[in-house]
Amino acid sequence: MPYFKGYRRYKISSKVKQQDDYAALKEVLIRRFLSDKEATLPDIFILDGGKGQLHVIKELLEEEPAFQEIFDKVVFV
Repeated sequence: MPYFKGYRRYKISSKVKQQDDYAALKEVLIRRFLSDKEATLPDIFILDGGKGQLHVIKELLEEEPAFQEIFDKVVFV
């Protein structure tokens, strides 16, 4: 049964003037995982993409130590 209360929608407010999917992904990940420390983490995190999306995750892990703690608790597929 889906847990609809856990669903999130974000209006992307990147400072980048043109469309940038990687910047949008980074913004959403930061807002989702760092804004609410008490939020329930998902059981699984599905990253549907390629090298660019993986690079965004790698950048976040290097820039934000808090992401390492979060991602250690989540299964990636």
